[in-house]
Amino acid sequence: MMLLKVLEHGADYRYDIVGERLRDLFGVAYCRRTLREIGFPDHQILLQEYQTVVRSGEPLYLERRQISERNFINVTVGKLILPLSEDGKEVSDLLVCLATID
Repeated sequence: MMLLKVLEHGADYRYDIVGERLRDLFGVAYCRRTLREIGFPDHQILLQEYQTVVRSGEPLYLERRQISERNFINVTVGKLILPLSEDGKEVSDLLVCLATID
């Protein structure tokens, strides 16, 4: 699981909480860093997924291949992105639940 802070109205995201399993799987020290700062190979895909949820205010479930920075293998993940709001209107955070499928 991950908790991301929406920055710049969805132009970037900061990883505030990241589960150890994800850190171990993908080999990235996410915490307190932004998506832009980390510079994932899938940066644009991740940005689009998160922006879809921020704009719609609705949860998104998807399955796709994602590369592990640790050993550069592709894994299939199921991802649920849930919008959270501090004021009940604007999406301020995203709760992301991710699990490997294969």
